Amino acid sequence: MKRFCLLFVLFLMSLSISYAQQQSVTALRRLLLDSLFEKSQVAISIYDITLDKPLFSYQSKQLYRPASTQKLLTSITALNQLGSHHSFSTTVYYTGELKRNTIKGDLYVVGGFDSEFDTSSMDSLVQKIVRSGVKEVQGTVYGDVSLTDSLYWGPGWIWDDTPGGFQPYMSPLLVDKGCAKLKIIPQKMGEKPLVTIDPISTFYSLRNEAVSKSHGKLKVTRNWLAGGNELIVRGNATHRTTRFVNLYNSQSFFMHLFIEKLQKWGIKINPAASSSRSEKRSGMESYPSTISPLYAFKQCPVEESCQPIASFSHSLKEVLHQALKNSDNLSAEALLCHLGVSEKGTRHISRKDGIQAIFHLMQQLGMDKKNYKIVDGCGLSNYNYLSTELLVKFLRYAYAKPSIFVPLYRSLPIAGVDGTLKYRMGKGYAHCNVRAKTGTMTGVSSLAGYLKDRKGHTIAFAIMNQNMLSVQKVRAFQDKVCEILCATID
Repeated sequence: MKRFCLLFVLFLMSLSISYAQQQSVTALRRLLLDSLFEKSQVAISIYDITLDKPLFSYQSKQLYRPASTQKLLTSITALNQLGSHHSFSTTVYYTGELKRNTIKGDLYVVGGFDSEFDTSSMDSLVQKIVRSGVKEVQGTVYGDVSLTDSLYWGPGWIWDDTPGGFQPYMSPLLVDKGCAKLKIIPQKMGEKPLVTIDPISTFYSLRNEAVSKSHGKLKVTRNWLAGGNELIVRGNATHRTTRFVNLYNSQSFFMHLFIEKLQKWGIKINPAASSSRSEKRSGMESYPSTISPLYAFKQCPVEESCQPIASFSHSLKEVLHQALKNSDNLSAEALLCHLGVSEKGTRHISRKDGIQAIFHLMQQLGMDKKNYKIVDGCGLSNYNYLSTELLVKFLRYAYAKPSIFVPLYRSLPIAGVDGTLKYRMGKGYAHCNVRAKTGTMTGVSSLAGYLKDRKGHTIAFAIMNQNMLSVQKVRAFQDKVCEILCATID
């Protein structure tokens, strides 16, 4: 009886669409009768943007955990409010005076939550300081992380996802996404593999307990329960591989590496100015280093006599590309942070400030924010709850504004080509004709974005599956939905 009612409702919805689209709807109905949905749930919204009318919906108002499709709301709001040329900057200031190659004052590195700031970016920043003629800093080097609050993880993030590289310790001062990159190369059978770490730094140490073998598992971790940065490689190294491990305290990692690079270029940092500060105040007590007393954390008195000496930035387009194409959580949180600054108009912002910007756009689209829950910008939290109807509303809004749609569309993964869709829909009509954001968590799989059918129509769609055990079966279902829609032709 339940299935009969479902089929009847879907039949009534199909009366206003073309014969070819009715055939597609019929095929979609059959998919929903799969035994997969006896133990799991699904919601679908499909809208023909070309004809400006809904094509298909099923449980479209139901609330689901969106996983990384949450990044669509964050990205569209950021493009709408900040613009694609907005910049994420890390800037160095000094107090006092610069005289005879000596800064007679303090150096401040002001973090701008630039998620794409990497080792090469830091090299460029340091080079600018070197070219300015600075050879000595008589005062202290300070890191300014006053842009955001001190919460380095989002609400509802899973604590034991650490030390995975996809769960970074967030901070306005970031380098290499707060991660170390380990390359493991097997040697002769029975010998320890060769392990190299990038970037080179005394911020962390290495314990190599692995063995070169032809089979077996390899584990790369760190002593994260103790809040330490001892990188540990154990198990069997069977082939060359690269692993990323997040590091405890991103801002200290940034400052530590920054000081090391300044010293490498012969710039002296006066230890006397900070010798009275304990290592505990600098947050470095567990690290194998002797340079930690040379820096501390303090807000830069920009309003006073601070002078800029060097800066490095990335554009919103670059951050957006990483957030969507590669589903980078840190990049999405950076977008949310800058939304918060724009919304609040000052520093010292929290996630709630950025989320408020999303709510404002949501209300502009006629959707009541009280019907949804958003707690982060990337979808990593289990507390987020959205609907497929809401996702499609945002996608339609983006399509109507070229300044939003063009950079958004270019940043979305392409089916069978790149990003998180590189190994999906590698053939058939959906291949290259679907640009969409994936979302995956334990028990959750989502897909939302745009596709082109054989008539040339642009379709906005959102599919959310949850409470399933096999992500492969659910992805196959989502891919079939896209294939059916892309194959539609009169």
